Amino acid sequence: MRQASFCWRREDEIVVLQDIDFCISASCSGRLITVLGRVGSGKSALLHAILGEMHLKSGCVVLPSNQQLSIGYASQSAFIQNASLKDNILFGKDYDESLFRQVVKACALDEELATLPNGCESQIGDKVLAALSSIGESLANLGYHPLWRAKG
Repeated sequence: MRQASFCWRREDEIVVLQDIDFCISASCSGRLITVLGRVGSGKSALLHAILGEMHLKSGCVVLPSNQQLSIGYASQSAFIQNASLKDNILFGKDYDESLFRQVVKACALDEELATLPNGCESQIGDKVLAALSSIGESLANLGYHPLWRAKG
């Protein structure tokens, strides 16, 4: 990002991030990168901007085209659809049984799923949310979606 300014919606006049210069070196490939700062300082907004989920008002964002990028983002609070736990993990992706089982196990949801009457087909509701870790569900969604979402 070079001199990049962002707002949440195209029609917004309020700029949330202004004149951001941000570069991740190719030498950081495969490394964990963290964003630290005070509450309300724009950490989440920066991550949303990187994911292409904010509107670029000015400046430029350059994404390398010759490298495969892998970025994952798990929000502080889970986004829960009114659907089955399985559908919340898949979030529109095709079902791959092997990958699904790996993700559920890696997120330590396998034991919790065993307690539900319909397992991963259980509809998300108050009782299911009380039985499951929403953090685990968010991680499972993220694990099933090793993603790079770039718009443009």
